[in-house]
Amino acid sequence: MAGDFLMNLKPETLSRIDEAISHYPQKRSATLPLLHLIQEDVGYIPEDRSDDGIIGSFSVAENLILDLHDRPPFARGISLDPATVAASAAQRVEEYDVRLTSVQDPISTLSGGNQQKVVLAR
Repeated sequence: MAGDFLMNLKPETLSRIDEAISHYPQKRSATLPLLHLIQEDVGYIPEDRSDDGIIGSFSVAENLILDLHDRPPFARGISLDPATVAASAAQRVEEYDVRLTSVQDPISTLSGGNQQKVVLAR
């Protein structure tokens, strides 16, 4: 996956990345299991957002929780909590200045730049 990389500016998260990597001394960070890094709250920004970063038929709100859909506060048992998902999406959309009509709209209706903002916000 040429062009993919991890980026984080918070020192406390960098130390958690170092901790996660230390569990895999035989491997470099580029080969660590992605799921493990996500569980460590490390973000992933794919090179090709349309193929690897979003699910076009999902709403903006759903795309914002792709890596968190099975965890509280978004999940209750085996189902999502729509109110919590929507509230979180509204906060992220405002924070990242995503231009849209509704967080319930399919992400495919957004411009490429706004789709990128959603990937970053996630």
